[in-house]
Amino acid sequence: MPTDRLRDPFREQLLEQRVVTLTGPLDDTACAEAAAELLHLDRADPGRELSLYLNSSGGALTPLLGLVDVVRSLACPVQTVCLGHAERTAAVLLAVGTPGRRVVMPQARLLLAHPSPETEPDGHPLAAEELMHHADSWERRLRAVEALLAEVTGTSVERVRHDLEHGLAMGAEQAVGYGLADTIGRRPPNG
Repeated sequence: MPTDRLRDPFREQLLEQRVVTLTGPLDDTACAEAAAELLHLDRADPGRELSLYLNSSGGALTPLLGLVDVVRSLACPVQTVCLGHAERTAAVLLAVGTPGRRVVMPQARLLLAHPSPETEPDGHPLAAEELMHHADSWERRLRAVEALLAEVTGTSVERVRHDLEHGLAMGAEQAVGYGLADTIGRRPPNG
């Protein structure tokens, strides 16, 4: 795990309380750090719930899918909490929390939409010929996200596909109604 995150006393205190935070873009680094923290907490106490707090506009699809696999493989229950906004891939991450433990705060905003296009490690968009090379893989991964969202929300794949293609913005009540979250939080989680 990168040491910058570990040297932050506030982050250390949150980890002691079994809270992992993801804010800002969900890129390779952020998702890898969150995955490492989640795996560490799971191994430290496999049956004890942990929380993943989200406040993000989303990010690339590949790091998201890796983090989704980690969340779904943990032995402990995972409470996911949207604290401001969860857009694109961040909304998917909210939805894969343990059923009954997916929380959206009252003023939170969510956006279901296709994830950001893949980029080079330096953040620049892939060249056109690389995009063509990756097109089949990209489509397969998009279909996997659609199937995953349909599974965890109880919504049809067709509706999920339509909503991702056209973009669907929602508030807390709509997110619960759609199945992205189970409850609306009324006070800070674990507070």
